[in-house]
Amino acid sequence: MIRFITNFLEPFSYLIYVIAVSIRLTKDQSLQLKMLLVFYLVATALMTDASFKVFTQVTNLWAYNSLLLMALLAIGFYYFNVLITKVKKGTALLFLAIAVLYFIVHNFIFKKFSELDSIGLVLLSVLVAVCSFMFFHQILSNVKEAKIFYDFNFWLTSGYMVYYLGSFFIFLYYNYFTHKIASTRRPEDIELLNILWGVHNVFLFLGAVITLFGSLWTTYRNRFR
Repeated sequence: MIRFITNFLEPFSYLIYVIAVSIRLTKDQSLQLKMLLVFYLVATALMTDASFKVFTQVTNLWAYNSLLLMALLAIGFYYFNVLITKVKKGTALLFLAIAVLYFIVHNFIFKKFSELDSIGLVLLSVLVAVCSFMFFHQILSNVKEAKIFYDFNFWLTSGYMVYYLGSFFIFLYYNYFTHKIASTRRPEDIELLNILWGVHNVFLFLGAVITLFGSLWTTYRNRFR
């Protein structure tokens, strides 16, 4: 069970996101959702491959850094379209530009593409957190007759909050722990690092399940409206 959580829960969670977004696309053919679907399809494929490469001792960090850039673009574009006011859109675009610029400098100028980009993941988490709070402020400031629980964007954002806020400190310190443990190579330390990433996978899974539930719930409820 522990091995499944540390190795295979991640691609399984991305597959849940694929299902959730695909269901929503039957009602909403917006470009931002199509971009999210492409991102989660690629994420499922890359992380499935990376999960099996763990057993061959082949590095898979390039896959995580590739997903980081795709997540920045897909999620940034999603919030840019979901947010309404120019101030909120501009704020989302600013944080996205900072994160993408950092990614380019870190991975291509300093050539650290083969290392897990902890700071890049932290910047992604900050982007998602800021955009999520702006979205919640938006829906609370524009109260409609329709309940927010009938809004798929509410469930997707709630899932993102669980995942990215829950994993924030894991992202922040994971690369540090990786380098520290690499210097000792003690089996118990390596196992502790795997468990830490397993906790990250649990947050990802919870976010995916919340999104899937919201997709099913909103699709079911909107049939009777």
